[in-house]
Amino acid sequence: MEALKAKVERMIVRAFPSAQVELEYIPQSEKLSGHVIASRFSGKSQNERGTLLWELLRHNPTQEQQQHLSIILTLSPAENDALLAYG
Repeated sequence: MEALKAKVERMIVRAFPSAQVELEYIPQSEKLSGHVIASRFSGKSQNERGTLLWELLRHNPTQEQQQHLSIILTLSPAENDALLAYG
């Protein structure tokens, strides 16, 4: 699973160069979950962000590997700052 995690992180950073990516393997579900913070998400709806991420991940990794991907939240830097200030 570490290889898949590294692969997905590399793909995201390549597509969103300034992104902060944090993925975590959840052993109980055998899935990767996490978040991506990228300025490219600023001003976009959650649907638009999800589409950007899905377009990136839908062909590579393989379909079998995709089954190990769970929720990956997409945040703009401003949204992340607001969450940090709130928390």
